Amino acid sequence: YLNGMNYSKTFATWLKNFDDSYSDVKELDYGIDPARFRRIWRFYLIWLASNFASCDGEINGNGQFLMVHAR
Repeated sequence: YLNGMNYSKTFATWLKNFDDSYSDVKELDYGIDPARFRRIWRFYLIWLASNFASCDGEINGNGQFLMVHAR
């Protein structure tokens, strides 16, 4: 299990990369107005960065678990 601050930093980096590359992104055709597409994704990335950073990352974290079927 990892504290949420690591994941928060990941989302903040994705947001920066998204903003820095927006001139390229807006040229792609996703069947949605580019300004709306940008608002949706910025909201999503900002919300996730904030969510995982809450309470210094102690509320939400990231874990990887291997599930096996009991025999």
